[in-house]
Amino acid sequence: MASSARHSAYPIVRERDLAVRVQDEVRDEDAAFSTLAATVLNGCRIGAPQLGEDAVVVGMGLLGQLLAQYLRLAGCETVIAIDLADARLEIAGRVKGATHRLNPTREDLGAAVRDLTGGRGADLVYEVTGRTESYDLAFDLVRFHGRVVALGSPRQPAPVDMQQVHMKAIQLLGAIVSSHPAEDDRRNRWSRRANGKQVMRWLASGRLDVGALITDRIPAAEAPSAYRLLAGERERHLGVILEWH
Repeated sequence: MASSARHSAYPIVRERDLAVRVQDEVRDEDAAFSTLAATVLNGCRIGAPQLGEDAVVVGMGLLGQLLAQYLRLAGCETVIAIDLADARLEIAGRVKGATHRLNPTREDLGAAVRDLTGGRGADLVYEVTGRTESYDLAFDLVRFHGRVVALGSPRQPAPVDMQQVHMKAIQLLGAIVSSHPAEDDRRNRWSRRANGKQVMRWLASGRLDVGALITDRIPAAEAPSAYRLLAGERERHLGVILEWH
């Protein structure tokens, strides 16, 4: 079983940990992504991507990498990945997520996105860095009447240009994990557990690739070092697996 229980060799799984059966075809380390992947799938659904749409993902950490793959599965024609780290952009192309990759240190993002979308701007922009100041960029890249989804968790206040939201009639949507519907919601059946089961089906069929997102495998006894790597060298380290041997 895979669940949102705490890191341990033998966790006690509570009902609220929403355990999901790991299919035989799924490796244990791939199954470890299931809780995070279900959270991202919920955020993807909130943006309601449509067949043939053009989408932008700002921030290619684990959430952004999973999201880009979901957007392709949802039928988006163009999926543009944006990040400061070339290593993360390279992974985004390798896992069949992003169709285009942009680094703001080298490219004019607004001009590039408009060029890739026929001059319109993106139908849908996901902010996945959690940096509040990135919202002005998201508002700039989205088209008139487009959607911006707050998938990253903003950690600090920052001034943003709300006039862009008003003048472009942008829909701004929050996507916190607790926005999952209840399991008995007859209108929207995609509860947290249902999304987790869908993730497992895609992992089993190979349609979702998380293996390429693993950059490090560290013994559980050395777990503090994993957090130091992720905090200090984020451009080189992405997915860290704790091994319990």
